[in-house]
Amino acid sequence: MTKRSILAEAWFGRGRALQRLQRAEEAVAAYRQALAHGGDAEIVLYHLASLGAAPPPAAAPRQLVARVFDQYADHYDEHLLGPLKYHTPGLLFDAVVRSLPARSGLEVLDLGCGTGLMGARLRALARTLIGVDLSSRMLKVAQQRQVYDDLVCSELTEYLRTRSQAFDLVIASDVLVYFGDLAEVFGAVRGTLTEGGLFGFSVEAGESRDFELKPTRRYAHSGAYLRQVAQDQGLVAETIESKVTREEDGKELMGYLAVLRAPKRPSAPEKNNVRDFEAARR
Repeated sequence: MTKRSILAEAWFGRGRALQRLQRAEEAVAAYRQALAHGGDAEIVLYHLASLGAAPPPAAAPRQLVARVFDQYADHYDEHLLGPLKYHTPGLLFDAVVRSLPARSGLEVLDLGCGTGLMGARLRALARTLIGVDLSSRMLKVAQQRQVYDDLVCSELTEYLRTRSQAFDLVIASDVLVYFGDLAEVFGAVRGTLTEGGLFGFSVEAGESRDFELKPTRRYAHSGAYLRQVAQDQGLVAETIESKVTREEDGKELMGYLAVLRAPKRPSAPEKNNVRDFEAARR
């Protein structure tokens, strides 16, 4: 490493430490020094945006997400189920099941599957269960659960575009918190769902804007925004409900659990019905 890159890493590390201590102004100054010394602009600007010091990007940098969860994989379950009191997989599973016409033999996709906490529940519904995640180390932990038919290391929208009308159920538990603008994701999910297929997901709840990047470097979304983007992308909102999904620094964190449906194509009218309609008009 060059002296310049070492300085960039040092300033960036200082910024992260100050941000954890909630010393926002000092953290912003440190991140700007990291940027000035040649730090990764996409990642540094993302951290600045989480403190309101730069415009928020449409999504978190994928290399940052992959690196964080590679480091997190070995103690991910212990941390989420312990200190964070993570309720999302069970709550989201229950919300989805209430809207399912059939509860077995489904083609199921677990987006951002992580270590497989959601997949363990989805297995009972699935004929085929596929998990997709950016973190290769998280996928290695998920493989040990032996609940998936296939595990794919990929960015989720890129994977979705390769699978047209392939899934009856797509789940994204605690994944869309790393996306601000959801239009591309919803559109890609719409393309991969079968007619009448369901998309169940969770987000952190926010109300002041369509979406905002919080100091935790996770996005929050408003319920109105979720409904609007669903409508824009041809999805029908079955449910969007507010729930406590986990804890953050000892405080309850509110989220939205949503279930959207891909509409079925209208049936073509029978010929006799068409003739009767024409006769009635005359």
